[in-house]
Amino acid sequence: MAACGLLSFALNAATVPPLIEDGSRGGLGTVASWSFASNNAGRITLPGTVLDRFDQTGTPFFSSSFFRGNLYHADAACTLLGHEFYLERNVPVEVTFSVYEGATAAGPFIRVDEVTVLAPAGTGYVASGQRGVTLRAGYTYAVGAAVAESAYFQRPTVTLPFDNGDLSCVNGLLFSGLPGATVSAFSTATNPYRQRLRLGGPSDVVPGGTTLMLLESVGMSMRGNLYAPSQNTWLLGHGLYVPRGSDRTMRLFVYESAERTGTYARVDMQTVTVPAGTNYIAVSTRIPMQAGRFYMIGAWGTSYSCYRASGYYATPQDFSWGRAVEGYSSVYLLNGPPDTFVKSSTTNTTVYWGCVTVGDLPALRMDTSVYNQMSTNSATVLLDTQGYDNLYLAFDHREAGDEAHDGDGVFVSSNGTSFRRILQIDTTSSGWTRHEIDLIPLARAAGVPTDGQLHVRFQQMDNYPWTGGDGRE
Repeated sequence: MAACGLLSFALNAATVPPLIEDGSRGGLGTVASWSFASNNAGRITLPGTVLDRFDQTGTPFFSSSFFRGNLYHADAACTLLGHEFYLERNVPVEVTFSVYEGATAAGPFIRVDEVTVLAPAGTGYVASGQRGVTLRAGYTYAVGAAVAESAYFQRPTVTLPFDNGDLSCVNGLLFSGLPGATVSAFSTATNPYRQRLRLGGPSDVVPGGTTLMLLESVGMSMRGNLYAPSQNTWLLGHGLYVPRGSDRTMRLFVYESAERTGTYARVDMQTVTVPAGTNYIAVSTRIPMQAGRFYMIGAWGTSYSCYRASGYYATPQDFSWGRAVEGYSSVYLLNGPPDTFVKSSTTNTTVYWGCVTVGDLPALRMDTSVYNQMSTNSATVLLDTQGYDNLYLAFDHREAGDEAHDGDGVFVSSNGTSFRRILQIDTTSSGWTRHEIDLIPLARAAGVPTDGQLHVRFQQMDNYPWTGGDGRE
C-alpha cells in the first residue's frame, strides 16, 4: 500500500537551527535540504526587530569549552524572540544558547531559557531558533552561546554601555567552561561580542495592573488561565510566576477546545527544572491559536506556590489579539496533566499570575532591495517522494501588493533544473492565508515524475521592495 504523508514546514513555520546568515535564518521547519537563489536585486530575509548594533567584524578569538555573550539591562519589558552568535567552526559543533536573569549586573543569575543546536562547519551566525523569553523591566540578562568544542568568535570595538531602546548593553560577558543552571557572576569585557538579538513587544501578563495578589500553596494540581483569541495567531511562549526556595520541576501545558465549557485536549506539554528563584517558570512554544477557540494555559507540579487574584474577570482582560477569560484550578492529579479534561460551566473565582507571548512566527520575506528592478527569489526544498501516493504540503502566505507574474508560485521538478508550476498563489492576501495542497497528484498532472526525489520551490518575482508595495512572505 502506498504511503500518505503531511508536510507542514511552511514559509512561516518554526525557526529550527542550524540557520546561518540571512539567506537561511528562519522559517524552514525541521527539513534540512533547502537551497536559496536570488537574481538582480532580489533578496530573501527574515524580517523583525533585530538588535544588530554589534553585527560588525571584530577582533577574532579562539577558545575551547567556553560561554560568550553580552549583558543587557531591560529598560522596558520586552520579549526575546531569538538570538544569534557569530562563530567560525572548522568542524561541526554543538552550540547551547542560554539566557540568564539577575536582579543586578553583579548577579547572581539563574537560567531562564536554553536550547542546544548542532551547527555544521562554516563561518557565520548560528541561531537559537524561535524562542519566546519574557524579559522583565528593571532586570539584567546574560544572553549568549556555549560551545564545548573549539571555535573562533569575535568582539567588535563598540564602546559600552550602549542604549538600544528596550535593552541597554552593559558589558560583554565570558565564562570559562560551560555554565550551569545558576551563575554567581560572569566575567565582563569592555567591548561586546558579535551577536544579534530579535526582539518583540512585551509579553501579556495576567492579571494586569496592580491587582492584589495572594500566595497559594499547590500540590499535584494544575493552575492557569483561559484565553480566547479574536484572530488567528501563534503562541510563542508562556509561563507561571512561581516563587521557590529550591530547584523545582514543573510541567507546563496548553489545552485547546472549541467551546468555553466542555472537553479540552492537550496540544503541548513540556517539563522544565529550574533553580531557586522568584520569577516566571516559562517555556517557548510554536502553537497556532485559532480565532473563536479557547486555550487553557498553565502549569502542574507536585508541590509549588503561585500567586492568584481574588476575583474572576466579570469583564475579561483584553489584549490586541484576544482576551484572558478566567482562571482555572484542577483537582488533585497524581500523574500530572491528563490528555483531556472536562471544564464545567462554573466560572473560576480566581486568576493566576502568568504570562503569554503571542505573535507571528518568523517568515521568509522575498522582495527586491532596489526600486523598479525586476528580480526573482526562490527557496527550494528536496524531498524523497518514492512510495507516496499522497504528500500534503501546508504553508501560510501573505503579500504586500505583489502583482501576478509567471515566476510566482509553487513549482516542482524531478531533476532540480526543469520546473513546472503547480500552484499560482493569489495576489490579494495581505493577511496570512493558509494553503494546503497534495503534492503528488499535482506534480504528476504537471508531467513531473514522483518516483524518486522531488524538488519543491517557493518562488517570487517582482520589482519593488516590501515597503514599496511588492514582495511575499
